[in-house]
Amino acid sequence: MAVLAAATLATYVPRQGTGLRPDLGCSPCAAMAAATVLAAGWLVQAGPHQVSMAALAAVTAGFGLSQRLAGSTTCTV
Repeated sequence: MAVLAAATLATYVPRQGTGLRPDLGCSPCAAMAAATVLAAGWLVQAGPHQVSMAALAAVTAGFGLSQRLAGSTTCTV
């Protein structure tokens, strides 16, 4: 879950040569991906040492990452 969440958050880092503005994309897609990172963290915190909660958190973080990576082609900026 941590690797997927970190990969999702890494997509917000500005690309080289674009300045210091974060790469947010369109606001609904960016908000959804960021919300899945928070939700995955909450799931892990709510059920520590439970494999089912960890698996659900990993699926949630994976969904956020896929939403963020696909958002560049599906969202109009």
